[in-house]
Amino acid sequence: MWQPLFANLAAAAVMLVAWSSVGDFVGRLNEARQRLLFGAVMTAGTIGSMMMAFESSPGVYNDLRGPLIAITGFFGGVTAVVMAAGAALIYRVYLGGAVSTGALSIMLATTIGLVGYFLRRSRQPRYTDLVMMAVAAALCSLLVALTLPIERQAASAPVAISFVATLRRSAPPGREKPRAVRRE
Repeated sequence: MWQPLFANLAAAAVMLVAWSSVGDFVGRLNEARQRLLFGAVMTAGTIGSMMMAFESSPGVYNDLRGPLIAITGFFGGVTAVVMAAGAALIYRVYLGGAVSTGALSIMLATTIGLVGYFLRRSRQPRYTDLVMMAVAAALCSLLVALTLPIERQAASAPVAISFVATLRRSAPPGREKPRAVRRE
């Protein structure tokens, strides 16, 4: 279980490093194009995460799409999160299996991201905002796990992993403040 989990985290880290390295280019784009580009990058990361799902117990697969979708909504707003969540829903249906549970996790992550986006309004996100989003994403992972059969619930609720993944993905290294996509 650990190797695919670390691969999932590493892929997300590489994607975020790539996003931050094109910051100068992205900063020159208008707001609508920034949201579209951010949405496209995060959509690729979300689908990549789903492709690297790890088996936490026999027949129960997890991935870290929830934190990516929440972050997409939190920083990119409606345009970006619709792209990521829509693609994730389509891919989840394509994969089959626990479609209702997967769709629930995608919708909850979308809601968390958008609530955070609208609550912070146009101000820069603070570290407490990121912690609250990470806690909400972790609690939603637990809530979604409760929709599974009782014998699979314990192995399918990587709450701590979801919290750490969300917080780490949304908080940049060092003292640099997170860059949000400009608002309309």
